[in-house]
Amino acid sequence: MRGHQLTRVAVWTMFWASLVGTAFTFALATPPTAEQRTKIRSAETLLTKAGNFYTNKKFTESAAAIDEAQKELIEVATGADKDLFKAIEPLVKRLKNAHALLEIEGVKVAPLALPSAEDAMRATPAKPAPGTKPVVGGKPIAGGKISYTKQVYPLLVAKCGRCHLDQSKGKFSFATFAMLEKGNDAGRVIIPGKGQGSRIFEVIESGDMPRGGSKVSGPELELLVKWIDEGALYDGANKMEKLASAGNAAAPEPAAMKLEVAKATGKETVSFSRDIAPVLVANCTGCHGATQPGGMLNLDAFDTLLKGGESGAPFKPGNPAESLLVRKLKGSAGKRMPLNKPALPNEVIAKFEKWIAEGGKFDAPISPGEKLDRLVAVVKAQAATHAELSKEREEHANRVWHTTFPDIQPETISTKNFFLIGIAGGEATMKDLGELAEKEGESVGKLLHANAEQPLVKGRITLFVLKNRVDLEEFFQVNEKKSPAPDSRGTWKYDVVEAYGVILPPAGKEYGVTPLLTQMIASNYVASLGKAPTWFAEGVGRAMAARAEPKDPRVQGFEARLSAALTQHRPDAIINGGINQEDLGAMSFGFVKTQMMSSTANFAALMNQLRQGQDFDQAVTKVYRASPLQLVNAWGGRRTK
Repeated sequence: MRGHQLTRVAVWTMFWASLVGTAFTFALATPPTAEQRTKIRSAETLLTKAGNFYTNKKFTESAAAIDEAQKELIEVATGADKDLFKAIEPLVKRLKNAHALLEIEGVKVAPLALPSAEDAMRATPAKPAPGTKPVVGGKPIAGGKISYTKQVYPLLVAKCGRCHLDQSKGKFSFATFAMLEKGNDAGRVIIPGKGQGSRIFEVIESGDMPRGGSKVSGPELELLVKWIDEGALYDGANKMEKLASAGNAAAPEPAAMKLEVAKATGKETVSFSRDIAPVLVANCTGCHGATQPGGMLNLDAFDTLLKGGESGAPFKPGNPAESLLVRKLKGSAGKRMPLNKPALPNEVIAKFEKWIAEGGKFDAPISPGEKLDRLVAVVKAQAATHAELSKEREEHANRVWHTTFPDIQPETISTKNFFLIGIAGGEATMKDLGELAEKEGESVGKLLHANAEQPLVKGRITLFVLKNRVDLEEFFQVNEKKSPAPDSRGTWKYDVVEAYGVILPPAGKEYGVTPLLTQMIASNYVASLGKAPTWFAEGVGRAMAARAEPKDPRVQGFEARLSAALTQHRPDAIINGGINQEDLGAMSFGFVKTQMMSSTANFAALMNQLRQGQDFDQAVTKVYRASPLQLVNAWGGRRTK
């Protein structure tokens, strides 16, 4: 790869490490207040979110998250003592790194204006007078000694046992008193003598905990705070022992609800793919993505959404009022979501409620395991007009080019059915390629009986024109995440969002550019029909290239590869897999070429079925009176006799 690319990858890695980091801990002589802890953790969450945005090249969103993180840290630093100011220095360094990296991308970030340690200490508010008793709900906590084993432990078991006794969610457990004292990776949850300054008070008082179970009542919280104020004393025999909880705890929580994918019927008024997924991608996946998701809730895909997080199932189908997702959006279950962003409009939350009321069903054109940002892009592309999608693909092609070849200014040409970008040796040569592409596109359309009144492919096909083998290697590595085959002179891809072909024009007469263009165009056209498998689209592209120039050296290479592949693989490997891409391409070519030559009427009927949206297997069976597997095996049997 080019040096610039390696530098860019290194920058991304450095940014990620600088923003995600490790959890902030509070091992200070004077622990921060609950408010300071909240702001510091909010800043950490925002930094993580900024890192996710940056990695996904959403630089503007990353800068916005950085700005919010700065505001939180400025408030913490103003009035901080020396120890706390020193403790937040790692976060400040991460902010500085973020500033530097975003500047590389030309993105403006608000200046980092933290007060100095001296200024911060001068602004430190006076501490409460010694001996002042903490209060809950405005009333002094009553005196008396609290027993951990007889009063506090049974309370924790009843309210928090499902997540932090039977399991160690959030890496926190109170299975033994020693584990309770230790806390989790974020630090201690109880600070002896500081009831309201303890993390456990903060999360309970805010309503964030317990999640998925019955809430802690006011008197119960007072008891817990008083026990901590008295020194969080342990009255058992051994801090390392596990206490018996039978008879002390409330009835066990019911088993967590397990959600399954429910397919939409088409009668629903709210669509997950159109109405819900875009909101989640825009507002939630920055913090609830695949990497360190907040609350262990991963919203990257529909199936991970259904798994829920630390709080259990995200929604109850048919019951929006009791669904955690809705309660979080409304702020009635602890901190309102999305965190540190404006509340979603009431009409948007109403769509979430309606979607859940209708069963929380999945209506997307891709699998539940695909990422939601991919789903949103596919749905947007499907709904776009030809002109809108053409513009999107042109802009995307420019981004791909400048990411892959940042030091090379490309030539571009737009035609009716194609957008060409690359290096062809001058504007005139690129124009000639554009005219040739249109000519071959017209031939492909006629031979495959495409509708002449419509664009060959909605949104046009992008053609990346490369200069040499080194450029081809670079394109594959950056965009395909693999190396090209030794005899490869291009590739193609169609996935609704993208439609492109990559061509490496010959330097001499070693092969022709016409069959290369024909192959990329025909494969994209067949794939754009939506129901054809990739191997079939590849076979059609190669067969059309052979039809364009049967004596082309590359085409003759397909024939040679086919003969060798049939000695190593069963014919059904075309459908069942377990075969390398070049052998698969050669065998697909041989199968499709045979079908095109044996009966042009049947092949035309098959293409017509695909244009009408028919499933490939059903279309083949209807036209040929045999399944694709039967047809492939019959072809292979004839070839090997």
